[in-house]
Amino acid sequence: MKLLMGAAESLITYLRLPSEEATQIIVNSIKQEMKIRGTDFGILEVSSKAERTAFTRVVVHRVKDYLSQNYRFKPESVNKAMDSFVAVLHRSWQLE
Repeated sequence: MKLLMGAAESLITYLRLPSEEATQIIVNSIKQEMKIRGTDFGILEVSSKAERTAFTRVVVHRVKDYLSQNYRFKPESVNKAMDSFVAVLHRSWQLE
């Protein structure tokens, strides 16, 4: 949940998306990837760091693609938001 909120904050800060919209974009991307992988949060929580990293990278890519296809943001702004999201992820791993 912290990771989701951190990612949403990145979209809110760098792209000025409303909180609900930012959260929904991320949640939809997570759900899509979980469906494709046939997994759930419980399995993801106990998976290896490498598996979580791979999952998260795909989710970040999905969010970035969605933003690029559905909004007219500058690519630099989208990249900054995604870099911030990845930084939140890395900080969360250091706490483990």
